[in-house]
Amino acid sequence: MFDESIVGDWEINRRKVNFLFDTGTIKTIVAPRIWDECKTPDSVLQPLSNILVTFVGGPVNVIGKGRCK
Repeated sequence: MFDESIVGDWEINRRKVNFLFDTGTIKTIVAPRIWDECKTPDSVLQPLSNILVTFVGGPVNVIGKGRCK
């Protein structure tokens, strides 16, 4: 699966994170542990009004939305 994927490092709030880049997505999803590692003291998760689904139509469990720099 990863043979033709775009994988690389990205910096979130000055912390290096390894990512699988999906150029066809409208949202960037990070695991809760990544959010916990990269959030700043003033970072707040807001409720997400959208319902996200996978490529095959299954639901994505979202804990909220936030901003990173």
